[in-house]
Amino acid sequence: MSESVIGVVPTLKKGKSFGRWDTFTMVVTDSRSIFAQMTSDMLKQIGMEAQKQAKEEGKGFFARWGAQMKAHLSFSQRYLAMSPDETLGEYKDNFAIANSDIRSIKIRSKSQSSGNDDADRIVTEITIESPGKKLSYTMDSFSNDTKNMLKSVFGDRVK
Repeated sequence: MSESVIGVVPTLKKGKSFGRWDTFTMVVTDSRSIFAQMTSDMLKQIGMEAQKQAKEEGKGFFARWGAQMKAHLSFSQRYLAMSPDETLGEYKDNFAIANSDIRSIKIRSKSQSSGNDDADRIVTEITIESPGKKLSYTMDSFSNDTKNMLKSVFGDRVK
C-alpha cells in the first residue's frame, strides 16, 4: 500500500536567534508527519518563477508583485502533489516522525504585543511531543480546517 498525503500545516516558525527563524511545512501522511524546511533560496526561486510567468502574460508591476506574494503564500500546497519520499529528500534538514510516535499536539492561540500602539496580533503555538522530542513552533494564522485535518489523523492527541 502506498503512502498518501492527507494535508499540510504551512508556515511553522521555529525561532533561532536575533529575531530570525526557520520555517517548516508539516506534511501529514497516513503513516508519518514530514517536516519540510522552506529555505530562502526556495522562496526566491518560486517568487522569480511567478514574476516571470506574470510578465509573460503581460501583467504590470503590481500584478507581478501580487503573483509573487500569492506564490509565497501557497508554497506549501505543492507538497500535496509530491510523494512523501520526494518531500523528505528535498532538503537535507527535512525529517519525519511516525504518526504513531506522536503523543500529543497542543495548539494554543495567544495575543502578542507588536510593541507599539497598534492592536496586538494573534499567534498560534503548536507543540508536538514524541518520544525524546518536543517540537515547538509558532504560526501567524491557524484555521479550523487545519485543526480538523490534524484531529482526523491524530484524534484526541490534538488538544
